[in-house]
Amino acid sequence: MRIGLSALLGVTGGPSTYAHKLAAALARRGDVELCVLTDRPDRFDPSIETVELPFRGGLDRLRWQYFSLSRAVRRARVDLFHDTKNALPFRLSVPAVATVHDLAYHRFPETFPKGSRVFLQRSTAHAVKRARRLVVPSQWTAQELERVHPAAAGRSDVAPHGIDVLPEQESRLIEQVRLRYGLPERFVLHTGTVQSRKNVDVLVRAARRARQQHEDLR
Repeated sequence: MRIGLSALLGVTGGPSTYAHKLAAALARRGDVELCVLTDRPDRFDPSIETVELPFRGGLDRLRWQYFSLSRAVRRARVDLFHDTKNALPFRLSVPAVATVHDLAYHRFPETFPKGSRVFLQRSTAHAVKRARRLVVPSQWTAQELERVHPAAAGRSDVAPHGIDVLPEQESRLIEQVRLRYGLPERFVLHTGTVQSRKNVDVLVRAARRARQQHEDLR
């Protein structure tokens, strides 16, 4: 089977990491042929077939998502297309799968700019209507998806997001980072985006409480 996979990597965030890692995992399989449709072919191993689809950012997502991808899928002659970011192109001629990472724009609409919120609402609704199967990272997301889009019932597959195990770092490098940023010997590191819906404030309060209750953390 020849699979087309979209990977929009020019926008930093979880979906881009997901697409990049999924492409690498599929490429390691011996039972599928992979073609990655992406704005950043330089980010992939040379052994992976890629098709470059330039992306200029912002509103250009509409052109990229709905028209460039559609043409690229036809030219790539794939048997199945998998979109990795809550959407599907128009006029697809092959069966399609879409990954819906979350529905935060429904749960916390005030944390999204109006344009982004409207796009995500409509793109997800279109993907639910068009996709043969919908991939979600948790049972909670599956329930949310079916609550907001009842047509998704019975077509969601839960596949938890994977993680990379961090390699053990040399103590010399750790010391350099600590000195550079003025960090104590033990510290809490948050590596996600700073957005109100991420509950970073809860992490900050938890770290403060831990310091108050444990002398070795002060």
